[in-house]
This record gives sequence, C-alpha cells and structure tokens, in this order.
Amino acid sequence: MVRGAVIVHQLKIGRYFIEPLRDQGPRFRRDMTFPTLQASDRYIQANPHIVERVVRAVAKTQKRLREDPEAGGKVAQKQFPSLDVELLRAIILLQKASYVPTITEEAMRISNQFPKQAGVVKGDFPYDKVVAVQFKAAWEQ
Repeated sequence: MVRGAVIVHQLKIGRYFIEPLRDQGPRFRRDMTFPTLQASDRYIQANPHIVERVVRAVAKTQKRLREDPEAGGKVAQKQFPSLDVELLRAIILLQKASYVPTITEEAMRISNQFPKQAGVVKGDFPYDKVVAVQFKAAWEQ
C-alpha cells in the first residue's frame, strides 16, 4: 500500500485503477480487502495467551485509527520519516475503512468465490478453519 501511495500521491506518476477501499470494483474484491494476522495452528495452540494479546492490541489500534486518524499519522511519521506527512495521512484515510478487526462469515464466503472461479480450488475454505474464532471476544472488545 505504501509503494502505491507514493507512486500516486507523492510522485504523481500513476493512479489507482480500482480502489476497493473506496467501494470501487467488483463486490467480491471489496470484501477481500482486510488486514489479517496469520499464524499456524501449531503456534496458536502453543501460545494462546500471546495470540490473544496480539489480537487485542491490533483491535485496539484499529479502533484508535478509525476514531483518530491523526494519531496514526504521528506514529507513521516516526516509522517512515522520509515520507511526506500528507502522503501518510492519505494512506491512513484510504485504509480507514479496513481498520475493522473482524473477518465476517459473509466476507469469507465471498473470498472463497475467487479461487474457485479461477479454478485453483474446488471447495470453500471453512470459516472456522481460516479464522481463529476462539479469539472472537478479543477482537470484539
């Protein structure tokens, strides 16, 4: 995302063809745009307390970014000091709609359609095998 934002907003040598986060493009693409945390089942089973704390921290951070994007801009400036402040704000505002710590069953159903239509898989990936539903309380805080 940062590279694309630099090309579009800072260098002004490109443009977005489709911006799913601004409700552009096909429906299935819009529902596939969400940040994720990824870990193996083995890691989750061995470290449930760590995983739960990370999920809570991400959910809390996403909530803060939705409510106060300027706070995110200040942190982003520290992480990316060479990038233009306005560019960082643009990235955060563009991503704001995706700062939701939940992957719904509907989003998973829609996400399953793409690999099936492409012929990569024959069936759906089950929601509870992809999403660590045991941490639902942590992301719904």
